[in-house]
Amino acid sequence: MRGPAKGIWYQAYVGLDIFSRYVVGWRVERIEDGQLAADLVQVIVADTGGNPPGYLHADGGAAMTSNALAPMLVDMDLSRSHPRSHPTPTPFRRPSSRP
Repeated sequence: MRGPAKGIWYQAYVGLDIFSRYVVGWRVERIEDGQLAADLVQVIVADTGGNPPGYLHADGGAAMTSNALAPMLVDMDLSRSHPRSHPTPTPFRRPSSRP
């Protein structure tokens, strides 16, 4: 997210309930860090009754793939899923150069 002046950027960490689309936790920080993401996940789990959902879907950003978050997810028995790291083939073919 763009900050108040040129060159100042913020990172938004947002936790969503995938079924209700309700924001269950968020924070805005100056840096992207795995420990900040891990802290947010712990707060979200505590605020929602202490029962981890069983899985965490995350983007492929550095914070969500960090070594700070991975052991905590194992301790909570949370499976981590990420979007595909490669583009899917397009169903449409480009016109060939052949006549």
